[in-house]
Amino acid sequence: MELIKIKKGFTLIEMLVVTGLITLVITSAAQIFAMVLRNNQKTRAIIETKQTGDSALSVLANKIRSARQVTSTCTSSTSPAITIEDSNGVSVQISCSSTGITLGSNTLIDTTADNLAIISPLTCFTCYPGGNIAPSIVAISFTLQKNGGNPVTGAELTFSTSVSLRNY
Repeated sequence: MELIKIKKGFTLIEMLVVTGLITLVITSAAQIFAMVLRNNQKTRAIIETKQTGDSALSVLANKIRSARQVTSTCTSSTSPAITIEDSNGVSVQISCSSTGITLGSNTLIDTTADNLAIISPLTCFTCYPGGNIAPSIVAISFTLQKNGGNPVTGAELTFSTSVSLRNY
């Protein structure tokens, strides 16, 4: 009688092929996971920047709209600050600098706390003088940059509007 040997197990070639395939799958999965994380960080940066900028723009527009007058010189040139007389007759300075946007003593955007930067803070406000039949118009424009403007995880958004004074 002849004994038949049954081979059990895998050959070295089979093991190397399977190891290579598993390595490719794990590498691809890691790259996809890293891309999802980067996109999540970028989306979060865009959302936070948009909320901060929209909130500040809304407060500024409402304050300027309800002002009695613009008391700083209105010459159709850009400026980092304007002064308005609010509805109570109090002068309030609105300023834009590299450290943030302030409305009187209130800080609307704090660049250090929010990890933001204001690009070109010297050109935030443009005032167009009104006349007897037309109100003064203040154009507000600023660009916020989050995370250093990193194209992978950062955000850079421009906010702008024009506001005409109601009380003229």
